[in-house]
Amino acid sequence: MSDMKNKNRVFDENVVMFPASKNFPPAVDSVDLHDDPLEALLNEFSDVLDNDLDNELEAELEEIAREQAEIQHQNQTLISLAQMDREELSETISKQMEVLKETQQRISYLLKEIDSYMPGKR
Repeated sequence: MSDMKNKNRVFDENVVMFPASKNFPPAVDSVDLHDDPLEALLNEFSDVLDNDLDNELEAELEEIAREQAEIQHQNQTLISLAQMDREELSETISKQMEVLKETQQRISYLLKEIDSYMPGKR
């Protein structure tokens, strides 16, 4: 008989009883609804992320707009060059070559000036 009592006692200790909802009405507390830890965790960085994403999105859109404007400008330049006659085209190219030569001379001068201030070149 004692063995049977031990088995029942072990069985009773291992049984998990779940309360039925009809027996226990849910306790609704207004504080619990506003202090939901899961909701707080989900919304913890929502304001920061929204602002950062908005700024990144705006910067990316501005960069795309600049690239599109540059492409449009290049296309217009190519179209205008294609529509020029031979004399205008050769004149435009010669002007651009002169500008490139002047720029090359300026860069060479500036590089020589920079070299004079380098520690190992004195």
